[in-house]
Amino acid sequence: MKILVPSSGEDITNKIDEHFSKAKYFIFMDSEKDVWEVFENEFLHDKHPGDEIAKKAIDLK
Repeated sequence: MKILVPSSGEDITNKIDEHFSKAKYFIFMDSEKDVWEVFENEFLHDKHPGDEIAKKAIDLK
C-alpha cells in the first residue's frame, strides 16, 4: 500500500500535520517495499496547492 502523509518535519518521527495542503513536508510510504521518502511541499505557497500535491502523489512510485 502507498500512503502520502503530511508532516511537520523531515522524517517519520515528526508529527503529522493537521492541514494537508499547508504541510511543510510529505512522507511517501510504500508498505509493500518497506521504503519511505520525505519531500518538501514545493506547492506550499500556491493558490490551490491540493491539486498539485495530488498530481505529484500520483506520479510517485
